Amino acid sequence: MLSLSKLRAGKDELDEILLQGEGYGLWLTWDGRLSPVVEQTLLDYAGLKVREDNGQALWFFFSVDAFLALARLDVWSKYNPLALRVQLFPAGFKASPDSLYDLTLPPELWRQSLGPPLKFEVFCLVDKLPGDYALAGISLTPATLPEGFYPGVWSSLQADQRLPYKSTLNWYAVLKPAGNPSDKSFQLGWRDFYLKLENILRRNNLRFVVNEYFLMMPLESLRQFKQWCKDYLNLLERCKEDKKDGAYWPCLVGIVDRKKLHFNADLPQSMGLDWERLMPDFPYLSLRDGLLLGSDFKINAASFAYDQHTPETWCNICLSEGEAGKAHTLPLLSPTGLVGGDFPYCFYCGQHSHISRDCPSKQMEHVDFAVWKDLASRDMDDLKQAALDVNRMLRGKPEGLPELLKSEDAAGTLIRAVFSLGATFQLRSVPVFWKLRGKEMPGGGESQRNEDDTPLWGLLRSLGSRDPAALEKDMQNMQVRFPRDYRVYSLHGFAAMERGDAAKAEEYWRQAHILTLPGSTQAWHMMLMGRLAECQGRYLEALSRYAQVLEVIPSWAEAEYRRMVCHVKSGFAGQALPLLGPLLAKNYNFFNWMLLDHELERGVEAILYALSSCWSQVENQVQEERQTLRKLSDELANWFTPGNEFMESALQQIERILSLAEVRNFVPFQMVINGRNKVEKEFQLKIMADIKNFKTVFSGYLDRLGGIRDEAAWFPFPRLLLEFNHNYNGCAANLNWITHNNLHVAPVFKKAQELIDQEKDRINAMEKRLKLLRIVRDGTLFTLILSKKFLWMEVAGLALVLVVFPIILYYSGKAGLGWVNDLFIKQQWAIQKGAVVVISVLSAIIAGFWTVLRFDSMRDKLFEKAKRQAEARGREQLKRVERLRQDKLMRQQVAARRTRYAPPRPGGAA
Repeated sequence: MLSLSKLRAGKDELDEILLQGEGYGLWLTWDGRLSPVVEQTLLDYAGLKVREDNGQALWFFFSVDAFLALARLDVWSKYNPLALRVQLFPAGFKASPDSLYDLTLPPELWRQSLGPPLKFEVFCLVDKLPGDYALAGISLTPATLPEGFYPGVWSSLQADQRLPYKSTLNWYAVLKPAGNPSDKSFQLGWRDFYLKLENILRRNNLRFVVNEYFLMMPLESLRQFKQWCKDYLNLLERCKEDKKDGAYWPCLVGIVDRKKLHFNADLPQSMGLDWERLMPDFPYLSLRDGLLLGSDFKINAASFAYDQHTPETWCNICLSEGEAGKAHTLPLLSPTGLVGGDFPYCFYCGQHSHISRDCPSKQMEHVDFAVWKDLASRDMDDLKQAALDVNRMLRGKPEGLPELLKSEDAAGTLIRAVFSLGATFQLRSVPVFWKLRGKEMPGGGESQRNEDDTPLWGLLRSLGSRDPAALEKDMQNMQVRFPRDYRVYSLHGFAAMERGDAAKAEEYWRQAHILTLPGSTQAWHMMLMGRLAECQGRYLEALSRYAQVLEVIPSWAEAEYRRMVCHVKSGFAGQALPLLGPLLAKNYNFFNWMLLDHELERGVEAILYALSSCWSQVENQVQEERQTLRKLSDELANWFTPGNEFMESALQQIERILSLAEVRNFVPFQMVINGRNKVEKEFQLKIMADIKNFKTVFSGYLDRLGGIRDEAAWFPFPRLLLEFNHNYNGCAANLNWITHNNLHVAPVFKKAQELIDQEKDRINAMEKRLKLLRIVRDGTLFTLILSKKFLWMEVAGLALVLVVFPIILYYSGKAGLGWVNDLFIKQQWAIQKGAVVVISVLSAIIAGFWTVLRFDSMRDKLFEKAKRQAEARGREQLKRVERLRQDKLMRQQVAARRTRYAPPRPGGAA
C-alpha cells in the first residue's frame, strides 16, 4: 500500500518561513518505474516537487497550470501506457530560505492509503474548474473512487486530445543600465556591454525593444525564462572575470508576470519596482517565480521587501554555482519593520518610513558614543534575534519606538545603533561640532569649548518643537545681530531642512562653510552638503564633497564610509568593495555599521558576501588564536617563576582576551587577534629586556665575585675559610653555568630568574663576611710590615750604637774628658740598656708612623706585583700548553705523511 503519511513523516520541519501561499497539491502514485516524461512535464508547467518516496511523490502548483499539466499527461497517456494515479487537491504551501518545502493539508487527506494504479487516472478534489479560458477542453466528471480515498467530492479529469494546453506562465523582462546616461563612461560602457547582451538575445530568438535605455523583452515559457536568466548571469560572471575596460556594465533587471501588463513604453513604471533601489546584476522577480527557476538559482529576499510571506513578494536571484551564489553566513541586521516605507530618504537617518521633520532620532537628546561598543559586546545570534524582535514589536506599532530607544537590552542597543549611523547629520550632533577646536574629532570626551551666552543655543534646543514661521523670524533676527557667526547659518540650514527646503539648507551650509575656520567644523558643513546631495541622488557631487572632507581631515573615516555608500547607492557596488578593507582597518565597528545600514540595500548581497569572507577568515583565525593563547599561558609558566609580576599581568590579559573570543562579533574577534599580538610582543620584549638585564647583572656579579676572590686570596688563615669557600664555589659555579648557557632557552631563562636574587644575596653575604676577613688580612699585613720596619730600624739603631760608642770614647780620651770614659766604663751596661730601650722606642714609633702613612700604597703595590706574577705564570702556562699542542700536531702530520708515502710491503713467500 502507498501511504501519503509517509511523505509527511519524512519531511523536516521548517525552522524559518520564506513564503507561504495557496495553490494545488498533487499526490502521484505509480507502479514500477515512472516515465521521465511525467516529471519533465510537471516541471515545464511550473510544478514544485515537495517530496518523493518509493512509488509516490508530492508536488505543488501555484496556478491552474496544474490542470494543464495533467491534461497534457492525459493526452500523452492515450498513446503511451502509463500506470499513474494523480490526486489534485487545494493545499497550502510553505518554503524555507534553504529550499525546503512543505504542504498544509486537512488531516483526513494525510491518512489516505492506496494500492498501486493500473492505468493513468486523475482525481480532483474540486467542485468545478477555475474560470480560466486556458482550461478550455478540460472537464470534470463524477469519479468512482478506489478504496482508501478521502471521502470527499472527487471528480475525474478528462482532456480533449485536440487542444495543445499551453502553459499560462509568461513574463516580461526589463533591463536598465545603472548610472547617468549623460556621463561619457556610461555611454561607452553600456554600448560595449549591450553588444554582448544582444548576442544572447538573438541566440535565444528573443524579441526585444529599447526605449529610453530600458531594454524590454517577453519571455514566452518557463524554459525560456530559465535560459535567459542563466545566460545573462553567466555573461555577468564572464565579464567580471575579464578585466578589460568596457567588458562589464552594471544593469538593473526586473522580471514580472504578464498578467494585466502591456508590452509598451509604460511597462517599466507599471511593474511596481522602485528602480532607484534595485541592486544591479541581480534580477528581481516574485518569490513564486524564483522558486520556479529551480535549484540552479539561489533566491535572496529583497531588502526592501517587508512582507516575506506571500508568493508575490519581491526577491532577487543569482546562480547557485556562481561567485554571487556562495552562501554568506551573516544576517542583515537592519530591522525592515522600521526602515521600510514609501517616503523619500530621511536626511537624518536615511530611512523611508518618515519624513525628515518626524525623524525618531530627535528623541535621542545626546550623541551616544558608546553605542558601538555596546553593540560590539553582543553576540551575532543575539543581534539577529533582536532584529526579529524589533520587526515584531514595531510593525504596525511605531508608538513603541520611544520606549525601545531607552531599553538597555539587545533590541534597544540595535535601534540606537541604527539611528546612530547618521548621527553626524542629526540635530543632537550640532553642539558637539560647535564646540570642537581645529582638527579635533568628536569621540565622547569632554568638549573643548563651553557654551557662550548667545541666544543661538536656546534656538538650537527649540528647533524641533518651534513653529517654522516663528523660528524663521528669529533666525532672521540672529542673522542681523551676528552676520559673521557661522553658527547662525549652520542653524538656519537645519531650520530649512525642518521645513523641507533642501535648496535653502544647502545655501546656508555653504555660507557657514565659508565663514568657518579650516578644521573639523568646516569639514562638518561640507559633510552636511555631501549628505544632502546623497539624499537627492546627486552621487557624483556627494563623492566630491566627501573627498574634500578627507583632504581637510584624512583621519575622518566616516567620510570614506559615506563615499562607499554613495558607490553602492549609485548601483556600482563593485567600486565600493575595494574600500571595505581600508575602512575595517581604520575602525572595526564599520563591520557592524554595514550589517545595520539599510542604505546599502542596492549592494547588500555583494557587501554581505565580502563581509562573510572577512568573518570566516577572522572566525577561523580566532580559533587558532585561542589555541595560541593557551600555549602562550603555558609558555609564560615555562619562562617565568611563580609570582612573577609580568606573568601574573599577562595571564590576566590572556583571560580577558579569551573571554572576548566567546562573543561572536567581528569587533571582539579583532580585539582577540590584536590582543594576542600585543601580549606576545610584550612577552618577547620582556624576554629580551630581561636577558639584557641578566647579562648586565651577572656580569656585575662576576666582577664582584672576582674582587671577592682577589681579596680573599690574601687571607692568611685558609682553614677559617671553609664556609666562605663553599659559598664562593657555589656562586662561581652558578655564574659560570649561566654565562656559558643560552639565556634564550626557557629553562635557562627561568633558572636565571631564580639565581639572580639567590646569588645577589650570596654575594652580599660574602662581601659582608669579607669585611671581617679584610680586617684580619690588613691587620696581619700591617703587623708584618710594622714588624719588618721595626726590626730594620732596631738593627740599624743598634749598629749605630756599636759605631757611635767607640767613637765617643776615642775622642773623649783625646779631648781629656776622662769623666766620660769613667762614666761609660762604670755605667756600661746601664748606658747600653738605655740606648737599646731608646732605640727600640724610637724604632717602634717611627715604624708605626711610617707604616700607617704608607700602608695602603704598599699593600696595593704588593697585590699588584703578585697579580702580575700570577698573570705571567698563566701566560707561561698557556705558552707551554700551546707548544705541546703544536708539537703534537706536528707529530701527527709527520706520521700522516709517512703513512701516505710508505712503499708497499713485499708479499710473503708462496
